[in-house]
Amino acid sequence: MSLGPAYQSKRLEVHGRFASLIQGYLDDAVAEGSIPPLDTRVATLAWLGAVNEVVIQWLYSGRPDLMTEAVPALTPLLLRSIGAAQ
Repeated sequence: MSLGPAYQSKRLEVHGRFASLIQGYLDDAVAEGSIPPLDTRVATLAWLGAVNEVVIQWLYSGRPDLMTEAVPALTPLLLRSIGAAQ
């Protein structure tokens, strides 16, 4: 189901901007040695997918609560996925 080309275009623009932001932070972390070398583009896409799915579930059902359940559960998972110290 599509909401039309204007919506799709805007969604892709926002997605791209958010991906660029995440990838920039990951690239910086690799460059400064805070995390081990990795394919930051793939990590970025995995992070976006995880965050998107949590938000979609929250929008549809109100669960998990973003601040008390989702963020505390998702943060260490995402940090482990890039080899970051917690």
